Amino acid sequence: MNKDNKGFPYEPEKSEKLFEEAGYTYKKDAKGKDGKTNEVSEKCYLVDKNGKTLSLVFLARSGQSYSETVAMDYINHWKAVGVDVSLFKNKLTDFNTWADLVKSSGKTEDNQTWDISIGGWSLSSEPSQQDLFSAKAPFNLGHFTSPELTSLLDDIDSQKSLDKEYRAKAFQKYQAYIQDTAFVTPLDFSIDWTPVNKRVVGWTQAYDATDLWAKLGVSNDKPDQGK
Repeated sequence: MNKDNKGFPYEPEKSEKLFEEAGYTYKKDAKGKDGKTNEVSEKCYLVDKNGKTLSLVFLARSGQSYSETVAMDYINHWKAVGVDVSLFKNKLTDFNTWADLVKSSGKTEDNQTWDISIGGWSLSSEPSQQDLFSAKAPFNLGHFTSPELTSLLDDIDSQKSLDKEYRAKAFQKYQAYIQDTAFVTPLDFSIDWTPVNKRVVGWTQAYDATDLWAKLGVSNDKPDQGK
């Protein structure tokens, strides 16, 4: 891990400065896509130099009992800093439709598009990032690419990276690039727990263990009940 990258601290108060640097200003009479006057309690919506509201579409998935609650929480946080965000087609999207949209150009038959979405994936023992963020990666759901990103990804999987120390440094450069460009923002990760009784011997979850079942056994007839 690149210890110089501290992640993204939650500092919404800095957003106003960043928006101003990008050419946006706050206006109480900003008009959104629906043509209505948009106002919020603490900040009004952001507009560009032409008076157009900064309006984004959030492609949020359904599927869990809390899906809508989480989606609306994100929308309210964006609203608090002046960004007008609405759900894609004003509702949550089922997984199959979501998958079709993020893997395609993002447009539907009626030409609707999305700007923000949340995805997830699991990883194997090989940490290569090519399947996630390369130009032709099946899981590059944001469809972002650049010559620099391609170079960094190729370096991670290069012949030189057969040396573990070299590959670690290549990953650190890659992490710094993601931190700087923020084309994807990590939100959370999960940890899998595997309870193993004390009588079990030879158990390991090491990725390079190829003979686990040959060495696995028990030291007692009955499970250790603990104290």
